[in-house]
Amino acid sequence: MMKIKCIINTAHLGMIILTLTQTTKAQDRVQLSDMPPINNEAKNVNELRIDLNNDKSQYIRFMFWNQVWVRHNENNPGTIVNNKPERFSTDVILRRTRGLAMFNLSPRYRMLIHAGMNNQSFNSGGLNTGTGPNGAGRRPQFYVHDAYNEYSLVPEKNNNGELNEFTLVLGAGLHAWNGVSRLYSSTTVASLTLDAMPAPAIIDQTDQFGRQLGVFTHGRWNDIAFRFAINKPFAADLVAEVGGPAVDNNRDGNFSYSGYVTYNFLERERQEYSAFVQNYLGSKKIFNIGAGFYNAANATQTQPTVGNFENHSISIVGVDAFLDLPIGRRGAAITSYVSYTNSKLGPNYLRNLGLINPGLEDPSFTGQRELGFGNSQIFAGTGDFWYLQAGYLFPNFLPIRLQPFASIYSRNFEAVNERGNSYQAGMNFLIDNHRTKIVFQYENRPMFDNETKYIFRRGSEYVLGFQIFF
Repeated sequence: MMKIKCIINTAHLGMIILTLTQTTKAQDRVQLSDMPPINNEAKNVNELRIDLNNDKSQYIRFMFWNQVWVRHNENNPGTIVNNKPERFSTDVILRRTRGLAMFNLSPRYRMLIHAGMNNQSFNSGGLNTGTGPNGAGRRPQFYVHDAYNEYSLVPEKNNNGELNEFTLVLGAGLHAWNGVSRLYSSTTVASLTLDAMPAPAIIDQTDQFGRQLGVFTHGRWNDIAFRFAINKPFAADLVAEVGGPAVDNNRDGNFSYSGYVTYNFLERERQEYSAFVQNYLGSKKIFNIGAGFYNAANATQTQPTVGNFENHSISIVGVDAFLDLPIGRRGAAITSYVSYTNSKLGPNYLRNLGLINPGLEDPSFTGQRELGFGNSQIFAGTGDFWYLQAGYLFPNFLPIRLQPFASIYSRNFEAVNERGNSYQAGMNFLIDNHRTKIVFQYENRPMFDNETKYIFRRGSEYVLGFQIFF
């Protein structure tokens, strides 16, 4: 008979957590990954779980989280909001509302299903059932983020209950076991900044919000952790303009190949779930370096002359380093991350992204115009970029933990004429560590002139984010 039971588990991770009780079999997984304890006195947290057999070796683990943003944005020139030209806009957003279930069906076999919705605002993220752009925010799409099966060829523990120095898992389905860097697979709930930035170059073009359909493997050999995948990218058939930049068009239907390898100098990170923790709050001593790649043949296309099309491969490589260390005896900690990424996406490939864009393009605007409207900015292109973030967790002397942070995203793409830097700074107010927190973040972004491709002004955005995760 099934029993619904709350049990105590050890360290918890950002998007998904799973631990086994002392009565589980030796070959059962220890846990999905790590997350800071729920508070500084208790190292354990409750989990929502259904046991499927008497010895608790088969069970279902559930997780839910909701992120709400209140935002004030300085729009790019030439933006209309509710059909009116607006320089500034203020709104409330459902950034993420999701649920996740992990089915441990045997000591070696499991299934994961992760579904929910993203990015609902007053004018985006839903069905266009109202009048023009004013109706586009209603009834957002609820869809599957991850759905895959895994089999442990070499599990975490052997039959004697001892940890194996080598582990190997095979899986298949819709997944986010991505290559390039941990930035391409960052958790959305145990982060340092308000949100992961920058987004992967192919996001929502040939993937589904960072996921592709395919087969993957992941595991560890001593202090080296690895992940590799062969995927079938989602179809993209944009048509390039004559003499224009490369666009996503993978009509050849080639597979993509990706991988990422990290070396753990201090404590080992658990990486049984695809998302990487970006902020351990000093609960672990972590120093890792990593390198990865993503390749897809004939994935973009140009049209140099009328009717003459050329295909181009996507090749992305990255290197990074991550540090998270406790300082002293009162709970202080430092967190930092740096990555370098080089992308070959075809001649002059360039993408703008307006995250939950509050506006639309004003067709009657005649002034100096940015490459995009609303809050959009360049986030991907042929070229390279650096990303750096750092934070400091104050000692534990207040009921609410304070963690100031800052980040810089510096990109240099061939389709524009100068390097563009975006800056973020803010504060995490950790009521219950990552489980209940409030985040204030300020961002300053460059605006590139649509004609000259030089920066002509900068825009600001202020966001107050609220997160509950259990």
